[in-house]
Amino acid sequence: EGEALQLREPLTPQGEIHLEILLKENACALKRRKAVEKIYRTRGHYFIKVFFSQPTFCAQDSDFIWGVGKQGMRCICCNMAVHERCHKLILTACPANIGGDDTAGAIIARDHDFERRTYLKPTFCDQCGTMLLGVVNQGYECKSCSLDAHKECRDLLPAT
Repeated sequence: EGEALQLREPLTPQGEIHLEILLKENACALKRRKAVEKIYRTRGHYFIKVFFSQPTFCAQDSDFIWGVGKQGMRCICCNMAVHERCHKLILTACPANIGGDDTAGAIIARDHDFERRTYLKPTFCDQCGTMLLGVVNQGYECKSCSLDAHKECRDLLPAT
């Protein structure tokens, strides 16, 4: 199964030491490890570079995120999608990471008042940037600021 190395050495004034080293291959150690992703921290958000598989809009400047490979960045806590150039411009604290050490200087404002809505034209979530899918009641719209969001994303939208 593996190679063995045996060693016997006499000891003075008396005795003998026996040493055996068994060498065997570890198949798991030979596999390639997953690459370590860099995390970009801004106002409590933890952004990583990602590939968007469907049309996505930036939460900072509302422009379409496009390109080849990893086109933009997404917060691993609240799923906010932004351009790579926009992640440093975020002014709102991450709602999923409130009270973190990195939220100094963030804007704190009032909560949203969401109600379920049926959209008659293609509409994108203002949090994650992806399309609100479905025929009826596709998402939620804030009564006061008109932000649109998925059910999963509405609690993650920063207050305005």
